[in-house]
Amino acid sequence: MTKRIFSLRSWKKIVIHEFSVEPFANVAKNLTATIPMGGRADPLRWCNGFLLLVNGFPPSPEILQKELRGELHWRYAGLSPWPKFSDIIELGGKITVPVLDVSSHPIYQGFVEWAKENFWEDISAAESTLQLTQTEKRWKIE
Repeated sequence: MTKRIFSLRSWKKIVIHEFSVEPFANVAKNLTATIPMGGRADPLRWCNGFLLLVNGFPPSPEILQKELRGELHWRYAGLSPWPKFSDIIELGGKITVPVLDVSSHPIYQGFVEWAKENFWEDISAAESTLQLTQTEKRWKIE
């Protein structure tokens, strides 16, 4: 039997090429623009009071080389204040958005802390627009 060797290499650097803090109403419009009523949007991530939207670059030889050197490149990373985790968000038109709890993941924890340290004014402004009601374990946009 062949003995396997495992190795773990953490990312040395995460490069964000575009970043924004958005009120959730803006995020919802963008997420649901092409989804029919009754449909389901792609999942969002939730970490420590924020919904996260992260998009990487498509695979390419250049991106692969950077990743092998320990650099993770995000084409876009955004966050939106969201007070409590819920596995589903219901939007007008009965569109549902699944939510994944990534609050224990060190990369997302670090991203949220970085954003809070560098963009607190933008986060505060986005929080002031949040109007939600909670029914059962789901959040609804009013």
